[in-house]
Amino acid sequence: LSFRLSETANKERLDVALECLRNLNNYLTPAINERHRRRESHGNRDGVAYRVGDVVKHKTEKWRGVIVTWQRDDDGVYYRILLDTGDVTLYNPAFVRYSQTEGGEVHQMAAKQDELEKVSIACLTRIRNSHLETKFSSYDSSRNSFHPRPILAYEYPNDYHPLPTTTTASSSTLSPASSSSINFQTLENNVTQTVHSHAVKLSQILPVTSSSSLLPDREPLLTVRRQLETLLSSPTLSNYLTLSTNIHSLLTHRSILHPHSPPLHPLGATVRHTKYSYRGVVVGWDPTPVVDVRNWDGVGGIENVMKRKFYHVVTVDDDCVKVFGGERRWRYVCEANLESYGDVAFRVEGLDWDMEEGGNGYVAPDDIKFKYAENMGEDGEVIVDVMTKLRNELSMLHHQVPLCQSSLFTLLENATSASKAQTIEEIIKDIWKSHPTNRPTMDHALSHLLRNSATSSLALLDTLVERDPSYTEAWNKKATCHYLLGDMEASETATRQTLKLEPRHFAAWSGLGLIHQDRGERDEAISCYKKSLKWHPWGAVSARLAALIDKGCDSEMEEGSEEGSAPHE
Repeated sequence: LSFRLSETANKERLDVALECLRNLNNYLTPAINERHRRRESHGNRDGVAYRVGDVVKHKTEKWRGVIVTWQRDDDGVYYRILLDTGDVTLYNPAFVRYSQTEGGEVHQMAAKQDELEKVSIACLTRIRNSHLETKFSSYDSSRNSFHPRPILAYEYPNDYHPLPTTTTASSSTLSPASSSSINFQTLENNVTQTVHSHAVKLSQILPVTSSSSLLPDREPLLTVRRQLETLLSSPTLSNYLTLSTNIHSLLTHRSILHPHSPPLHPLGATVRHTKYSYRGVVVGWDPTPVVDVRNWDGVGGIENVMKRKFYHVVTVDDDCVKVFGGERRWRYVCEANLESYGDVAFRVEGLDWDMEEGGNGYVAPDDIKFKYAENMGEDGEVIVDVMTKLRNELSMLHHQVPLCQSSLFTLLENATSASKAQTIEEIIKDIWKSHPTNRPTMDHALSHLLRNSATSSLALLDTLVERDPSYTEAWNKKATCHYLLGDMEASETATRQTLKLEPRHFAAWSGLGLIHQDRGERDEAISCYKKSLKWHPWGAVSARLAALIDKGCDSEMEEGSEEGSAPHE
């Protein structure tokens, strides 16, 4: 009987599997046939000037982009192009109306063949677009173009033929045209080993298994422990950056809020807007608004509104529909406009916090409590101590066992995608911000800067350079503050001091170029932007450089000039 039941069950499973295969075949066959049709139609390139992956520029509108597809019709050849994000921001927004959008981001355009020309300046061919990596696997520096992924390459069989890969380059990260005199795989291995040694030292402070630790099993330590465990098993720059950013951001946010008086409405409190009557739950707060709210509806008549506490509130959808005619899931509300909703419980859709016993409010998760400096008892003090030790160890490691910046710059130069370059860029910036004793003050200064308080940030940065005149990033951020406050001379002085301490500081070169550009000193600005791209070829400053070049004929920008040279010459 058992055998018969087993035989029947296996037959039923086989029937189901065969049915799934038939359905899959019915689904895939039309798609495969369509791809085959496209391949046949694109095999003949007669009259087609540009290839998939080529970097082109519109002759009149001047934006740059990467060709994704091309088609023929009675009027000629049309191309679909992924635009450079920086160009979309800088150029006349009139053409944006005709772009296709996704998630609010303008990312592609269609253009006729005679409207386009190939970008001939090498340093302007690394296009930045968040959709690019869905279509292309890498940037090919030997051709200054992008390598299409297999499906795209199949549909355009004669558009791209990859060159042989050299034995010294890492195919996953580096250009096949990179210099054979440098063993890039060795560089990557050295960086990986350094990251792993960092992770081992950090695990001595926070063991990755809770069973070997007397530390509380609470957030945010649980998340940090998981991130550290991931880093130990996969010591990549990306994983290292995730851990470091998480630790610094949590401690900085907590330390900024800690000195302030507790909020009138704590995390999880149920509140109601005094003017519009919608209900909601407090999920965060700021001691002062992070944006300029002086012209907002609802804050008129509130004195010193820029010095008031503001709350992040998740609202009740039905209430907002009645008031605003539609859902307003998140609201940013001045404390003066909120009142406690009392003991009446209500549900908020999409908020996954537990309700308090008795249903009078919600209980914030531990990681949110930590971030907003709420009381977590003795465990809170232990968590702060451990997180602080981890942050201090990260800063010390950058000085005692530094990630080799020369290796990082070499990897940055040869990164084959914007996302890989961004990870390396952020690691370099993190190293620049690190300091044996002054990193917390730097983080506070950056927080003030992000909150549009350049004056407060500058005061802290002035203190930092007095303590340590060799703190490069303090000078760089001082330059930023002076620029935002309109003091161009002081900004230039601080920028040049930054570059004196770190000549490879691509952000400082970009900032100096912006100062020259604001003064109308075009040639000087172009020179600075080129130097920025020399150290960071994927830098966003390429859009500004392209715009400046388009305003006039730059006789120096010819093939073989500085923009094509190696950054270590």
